[in-house]
Amino acid sequence: DDAKRRLYAILKMNIQHHQAIMLCVNELEQVMSMSTYIILLVNALTICLHAFGFVELFQGGWKGPAVVKRLLACPIYMAQTALFCLFGQSLTDHSERLLDSAFSCGWPGADGRFCSALLIFMQQASQPLKIRVGKIFTLSRNSFLQIMNVSYTIFNMLLNTQ
Repeated sequence: DDAKRRLYAILKMNIQHHQAIMLCVNELEQVMSMSTYIILLVNALTICLHAFGFVELFQGGWKGPAVVKRLLACPIYMAQTALFCLFGQSLTDHSERLLDSAFSCGWPGADGRFCSALLIFMQQASQPLKIRVGKIFTLSRNSFLQIMNVSYTIFNMLLNTQ
């Protein structure tokens, strides 16, 4: 009986921890959604313009400081964009593993109260946590690729209109 009580107490603590994380994610979205969207949009445009600048440099001859500046700046903007997206992906990956972790606990030998609480928790955890930016897209590896694709598309458009 003491083991069942302890198992239920641990589940209750995990549920409260998960609810606190969900609250933090919601607050993070509310506070940083628009600013993060603007940063990622500006980064996409900056990456595109740096690529366009490379073409101009190669066509107009090499100028040492300008080439070094572009070689250093472009990866920094790409890394900043990647960090935002990979943080969002990490959150989603961890929340997806939570459901498997909950199912793997010792529930077959538990009492009805524990099983019903676990079922409710698993229902809640079945929706992975995601950080939405600008209410448009979710931070993930896929969104990083989309941002890079947008940069490349704008770059091609500028290159073809030149």
